[in-house]
Amino acid sequence: MIKAQGHSLWISPRGIAGDVLSAIIQNLSAMYKTPYFPPHVTLLARIIRPQSEVVALTRELSSRCNSFSVELTKSAFTHDYFRSLFIEAAPSGELLAAHRLAQALFDLPDASYSPHLSLLYGNLPEAEKHEIIASLGRGFPTRFTAEAIDVYATEGVPKNWRLVESVQLS
Repeated sequence: MIKAQGHSLWISPRGIAGDVLSAIIQNLSAMYKTPYFPPHVTLLARIIRPQSEVVALTRELSSRCNSFSVELTKSAFTHDYFRSLFIEAAPSGELLAAHRLAQALFDLPDASYSPHLSLLYGNLPEAEKHEIIASLGRGFPTRFTAEAIDVYATEGVPKNWRLVESVQLS
């Protein structure tokens, strides 16, 4: 199993959208014996700083961002363990601005950003991924409101990840 490191900033769907997406991830996790994780769109990952600093900078970030809508568009997959099967998130101006501001505040290098909401981590055969996408169809919420930025400690394997703090957007 591949391990993550540091802290991550997540935009997590709340309410009905969060419940439906969590159930999809849970079902896929049980069916394919892969790790469960809460539904989220990663804003920034692999933040290697003390937790108190990550929380303080996230509070500053949140104070400079308003809540915004996240549009989920279509299912896709890669051969990357943490992007095995996912739903693409439209790269809206607000989402991209929040990501760029996070990169600047955390002084991380400019890297390509492909916003997405993972449904499954792991190494499944491509044929199985096609089957999952076909069975899922458009059976997922297509929009949710980003209301907060969640700071997650993402050190190690997904079952060890934990929410550190949720910071409301302005």
